[in-house]
This record gives sequence, structure tokens and C-alpha cells, in this order.
Amino acid sequence: MSRNNKRYPLNIVLVGMPGSGKTTVGVNLSRLVHKRFVDMDRLLIGHFNMPIAEVFATQGELAFRDAESELCERLLRFRHCVISTGGGVLLRPTNRTLLRACGKIVYLSPTMEMLWKRLRNDRQRPLLKTENPKATLDALWAVRDPIYRDAAHLIIPITDQSPLEVAEMIQKRLIV
Repeated sequence: MSRNNKRYPLNIVLVGMPGSGKTTVGVNLSRLVHKRFVDMDRLLIGHFNMPIAEVFATQGELAFRDAESELCERLLRFRHCVISTGGGVLLRPTNRTLLRACGKIVYLSPTMEMLWKRLRNDRQRPLLKTENPKATLDALWAVRDPIYRDAAHLIIPITDQSPLEVAEMIQKRLIV
């Protein structure tokens, strides 16, 4: 085990709304703390052998959430990773418990305005394929923000920092 792995939590789990930067920040953070990067959405795409939007359309959100929960159980065996989660993973209390046991949960918390700016033209996210995606995003935020805050060991407000700057903030705050 490298010296760096002794200085940081066993795993670092990034949570937050769609568009909050979990994957991009996660890649940067994994390089800084010398941990493997794991993207839950990529693993789930591989599991279903199709894009997440197609899973939602053909098999439904419940099938996706069930597979997501199974993956949370498997993550308990992962070591020395930075894990990027899907935006809805913490909706199930069991997943919150599993991910807290897996490592330190870091909530990437941008403003609603920033999220909307990032997502307003995104046509790939299944939960935002609605008549009024802004209202849908507002509703998701109202439900999820308190859950993320309650589950997090660390909350990182996101403003205009680059993904690398956010990763550096997390790195500095998680040194043990």
C-alpha cells in the first residue's frame, strides 16, 4: 500500500445532482490521491449493455435502481477508490448505509442556477426528458438535496471552480 492511501479514507464516494461534476471531479481527485476511479454509471451501462436512458425506456427506473443497489453492495469490497455515483443512488436508505460503510461520502453541491446552465440542453438524462425539464430539476433538487446533505461526511459548495480546483479542495479536506 502506498503512503498516500494511508492518508485518505479507504474510499471516497462522490454524490450529487446530475450535472454536479461527479465524474469529472472524480477523475481529477483519483489522480491527486492515487486511487482508482470507479464510475457507477459506467458499470451499470456495462451491466445492462445499453445506455442508462435506454434502460429507463425499456426496463424502467425500478430495474435500474435495483441494479444500482446490487452494485452498492459490491462496492463494499472495493478498496482505495474514488467512486462517482449516479444522482439518484441515495434515494434508497439501504444505499446510503452501504455507501457510508464503503467510504467517506462527499456531496458536490452546485447552485440550482449552475445545474440548470449545465443541463438545460442535455437530452441524454432520462429523468429530465419531460415537458418542463427545469421544473423537473427543481423537484429533484427539493427531494435530493436534503438526502445528500444528511448522508455526506463532507459538503463541497461548487461555484465557478474548475474540476481540478474542486478535487484539490476535497483532497485538502479529507487528509486524515
